[in-house]
Amino acid sequence: MGVVEVWREPNQFWRWRYIETAQGGSEPLELLSNEVYDSREEALKAAMTAYPGVPVLELDRPPDSPAPERDGHGGMARMAAPLAAVGVTVAVVALRARRRRRRHSG
Repeated sequence: MGVVEVWREPNQFWRWRYIETAQGGSEPLELLSNEVYDSREEALKAAMTAYPGVPVLELDRPPDSPAPERDGHGGMARMAAPLAAVGVTVAVVALRARRRRRRHSG
């Protein structure tokens, strides 16, 4: 059985392809969608209509594209948003706890 891969192209359109692994020494089968889609949902719907019941994987980048180069700051950049969210959450919890203490002590 094969798999359907869905990804976003550099031009911001979405595509999908069906891939079936090689069997018995044959080449793997790869069928690329003949259309591009404006949204992820449109691409998923088209892929699932073409290949119902086949597992769908969303790729981080187009297949066969080179891996992004690391400039030494990539890890920090990827962590900045989650760390900021944790910081905001901690601040909100601390402020709520402080307000409760003031209400109960006063």
